[in-house]
Amino acid sequence: MNLQDLIRIFILLFGTIVLFVYYERLITEGSVYEPIPSFDEEYEITPKTFGIEYEDIHLKSADGTDIHGWYLPYSNTAPLVVHTHGNYGNISTRINEICAIYKEIHANIFLYDYRSFGKTAPKESPKHYKIKEDAEAAYAWAKQQIRDGKASELWTYGHSMGGGISIDYVRNHQDDIPTKLLFVENSFSTLREEGEYLTRLGGGIYIPQCVDNEWRNVENIKYITCPTCVVVSEKDSKIPPSQTKSIFTSSLGIRKELIHLTNAVHTVDWQRYAKVVIPEVTRFARSLDTHKEITFDD
Repeated sequence: MNLQDLIRIFILLFGTIVLFVYYERLITEGSVYEPIPSFDEEYEITPKTFGIEYEDIHLKSADGTDIHGWYLPYSNTAPLVVHTHGNYGNISTRINEICAIYKEIHANIFLYDYRSFGKTAPKESPKHYKIKEDAEAAYAWAKQQIRDGKASELWTYGHSMGGGISIDYVRNHQDDIPTKLLFVENSFSTLREEGEYLTRLGGGIYIPQCVDNEWRNVENIKYITCPTCVVVSEKDSKIPPSQTKSIFTSSLGIRKELIHLTNAVHTVDWQRYAKVVIPEVTRFARSLDTHKEITFDD
């Protein structure tokens, strides 16, 4: 083998490595996370827009990253819901729905932006293991409120990517203050399956080895026994409804419920959310049903 052959092999190997790294970045960062930062400007809409007083909360993640969130206090005797949004927007994107939940379910609510979203720094493509650290900081703050007597117990609500973050956290942190209720809305089975779906939807070539599979919802949910409510939109084009349903099927929650929305899309519109989702989520939180599936032909 002469020098030219060695150079060709080196270029081929180097090009393959670059392609794989770029592909992984494209799938796990470029097409998965779509933050809307507001670091140097004010949010156009806040809880106060809906007549709800709130507190700006600033935390530090394990690596020193500044985490920003909003706390909507209700009562020292009410549960505290930690809400984790999906891969698009920031904490203000669905604040109208959060405020409606606040008014209906009578709970304290803490919602936060993980890194690159909203006013949380740094402004870079987020990594899964770093987002885990951000979630841990958010939950640590919430649990301290409970220890301090400012809330009664911990509930968790995750939408889309936020469902994966929430399920992962609950599985790995059943400590002195465990999650008592888990709500998951339109989330995926695993990030790898979702990566395949998004890639094929866009006409790309899928290479599973290049996709981080950090969020394994159908596996993690098997280790969670608290009451679990799953909301699935049958016309979701971003996450196949079958993936969300697999979370419910795999759940071993002592109580669980699947809410079918036959005409809803990935991000449920406000009217449908107020008419169906919020009342059902509230009823689930107060019910004693052990297993239930509900379909709404809305």
